[in-house]
Amino acid sequence: MGMNSHVLKVAQIIDRTVRCFVRRLQSCVPEQFSTENSRVQRENPTVRFPPRDLSQAALNHCNYRQYLDSGRAHANFILQTIRSHSSAQNLVVCEWGCGPGRIIQHLTAKDTGIARLIGTDCHEATIDWCRENLPTTEFQHHSLNPPLDLADKSIDVIYCCAVFSHLGEPLHHAWISEILRLLRPGGLLIASFNAGGMEDRMTANELLAYGNGNLVQRAAAQEGVTGFVSFASDRFVRNCLLVGFDNITRLDSAPFLQTVWSATAPTH
Repeated sequence: MGMNSHVLKVAQIIDRTVRCFVRRLQSCVPEQFSTENSRVQRENPTVRFPPRDLSQAALNHCNYRQYLDSGRAHANFILQTIRSHSSAQNLVVCEWGCGPGRIIQHLTAKDTGIARLIGTDCHEATIDWCRENLPTTEFQHHSLNPPLDLADKSIDVIYCCAVFSHLGEPLHHAWISEILRLLRPGGLLIASFNAGGMEDRMTANELLAYGNGNLVQRAAAQEGVTGFVSFASDRFVRNCLLVGFDNITRLDSAPFLQTVWSATAPTH
């Protein structure tokens, strides 16, 4: 058992080292490397692509094809999930942790029933870029901690992609309380978490905690950046984090690398 644990730990160190090297290599590649990025930009003139530093910080890459294709696929899935929940018009939709507009910029073009679209993020430079480049959407900068500058029970849908996976447990619960404050009765939450399929990245002790329904976290960096990673099992999400919600559902058809859940705010 000790030998297996040692081998697993060595493999994880090698994996982290390789991924770190790849990220650094990507960030050091000169702009002229970006022939493909330039082509993607030319072919999609209505899409706004972030500068290299913002893309690298939020997504760990600066591949415009990946930014475009994943943004469209995730936007389509978000809208399908919203419309399977409600056919209402004049919706107020908020993306908490919008990053450099990868998903949010596609929403209103695909669904005219969204009356107000709000993107929020704790990284001020990202919000500045979004405000300048996506002027038809409302953007809000906020602290790593809640609250958002939005009224109680004012939002129909809140969605977030790869946000909880960079927060520790106290902030998981703090933001869930804030989301419950903001959602209207019956309002919809769509959220993704590091979970199933990532067990091979965990140590033996982490796997034990994960299986017991605890949030596993690695504080290799400060919360809110990609270097801080947490893993949330189904048991943690369903029985601990989302216990104040109704209709808690794992969305297995989601085209995300993470596990996606939906839930609704109580109606009473």
